[in-house]
Amino acid sequence: MNSYVYVTQNPMRRDAASGDLVHSFDLTSARQYGELHVLLPSGPQLVTTGPVVEQLRRKLSTFTDKDHLLCLGDPVVIAMASAMVAELNDGVIPLLVWDRRVRSYNSVIVDIHRRLPATV
Repeated sequence: MNSYVYVTQNPMRRDAASGDLVHSFDLTSARQYGELHVLLPSGPQLVTTGPVVEQLRRKLSTFTDKDHLLCLGDPVVIAMASAMVAELNDGVIPLLVWDRRVRSYNSVIVDIHRRLPATV
C-alpha cells in the first residue's frame, strides 16, 4: 500500500529576481513519507465553507494511518483538514513538522483520544 502526504496548500510568493510566482516552501524532504498530494490551490479559499469542506472530504476520503498531513497555507483550511483527518482516522492525526536544525520534516502523531503511547 502506498503512503501519501496530503499538503493542505502549497503557498506561492513572487521571486524577487525573476518576478515569477514560485512555491514558498521546498517540500522535497516530505517526499520520504509518501507521494505528495496538494489538497487546495494557494491563496484564500473561503467565500463559503461548504464547497471547500466537500472538496477536502473527497480528497481525504482514503486517508489512513500510513499517510501524513502537511499543514501549510490558510489556517481555516488547515483546521478543516485536521478535523477531517481526525474524523477519518479514529482521532489520530499524523503530521509532518519542519525541523529547522536538520532542515527536514519529522513525523508527529497527534492522538486526540490519547490511546497511543506519548512520543516526544
